[in-house]
Amino acid sequence: MAAENNDGFKVLGDKLIGYAGDKARVTLPLGLTEICDGAFRGCASLQKIEIAEGVKKIGKLAFCDCVGLKELVLPQSVTQIGDGAFAFCTALKDIVLPNGLTRLSAGMFLSCNSLEQIVLPDGLTEVDRGAFFECATLKEVVLPDGVLRIGDGALGGCRALKRALLPNGLKYLGNRAFYECSSLKTIALPSSLTEVSENAFYGCAGLESALLSSGTERIGDGAFMLCGRLEGIDIPNGTARIGRQAFYMCGRLAYVNIPQSVKFIGEYAFFECARLAEVNIPGGAELIGKGAFWGCDGLKSAYFSQRQGWRAWRDSTQSEESLDVSDRENNARSLRERYLFDEIKRLPE
Repeated sequence: MAAENNDGFKVLGDKLIGYAGDKARVTLPLGLTEICDGAFRGCASLQKIEIAEGVKKIGKLAFCDCVGLKELVLPQSVTQIGDGAFAFCTALKDIVLPNGLTRLSAGMFLSCNSLEQIVLPDGLTEVDRGAFFECATLKEVVLPDGVLRIGDGALGGCRALKRALLPNGLKYLGNRAFYECSSLKTIALPSSLTEVSENAFYGCAGLESALLSSGTERIGDGAFMLCGRLEGIDIPNGTARIGRQAFYMCGRLAYVNIPQSVKFIGEYAFFECARLAEVNIPGGAELIGKGAFWGCDGLKSAYFSQRQGWRAWRDSTQSEESLDVSDRENNARSLRERYLFDEIKRLPE
């Protein structure tokens, strides 16, 4: 049976299972190894807490909704922190994480919208989904080289984020990982990353430069959608797929290099990229989705490296039409004005 002491701590053996006090500053008793799920959840009066060495685990939602918490001292003994442990700690400005921590759990700092700075441990291998989602004042994140996985929405909605350094060796970048990080200006993807996931940089309105690595094989649906300041993109050789709406309404996109390896250009991939002046359709291309270049009003030249076997599939009549793609200007006019509802594909020789 849990015992409650005079300071409001509810302790069961070496586990802190709850807190019934209302102090602004709290120092936890010695001898604890675990802070259980939700132990301090909703303690609005709590401003500072010191956790003694020896605590190894902090449970799920342990400090969730501690809206007054400004200062948190974590011991080096902590190796596990549960999902949402510090979610909605809206006054927390900075934190240093212990060196033994290898994973940032799902929603760990969800909506900590005063968090400006965080020091990540060198041994970190994973940043789980939504770990920093809607941390609206976080300005910089430097992920150590051991990080292999960044989960879905991990840094989504971090609108003040100006710099993000991705680690060498990164294997997975989740969907919406940097969703609406509107202050982010540049991003460089490591060669270990083979896919830019769906909506990874959706709505990064300030993004001016995106350096894709030689290892990129696929650009996911909506990957750079609504990146209105993106001026150009070099898609590396080896990329086979440009997803649906990948560069949708990137209004300042003036050039794009599409390599011979690309086979698939998805629906509305470059929809209303109004400054795009020319495009080369590679010889390996097999399909151009509906509206892929529709509304690219500046498009004056479209060169097809392979001129034979192209057909337009019309949904309205359920019929195919053979295409002559020998004239660059006519190709450009058709791509930007005509093929909104038509899929263009090349038959194998």
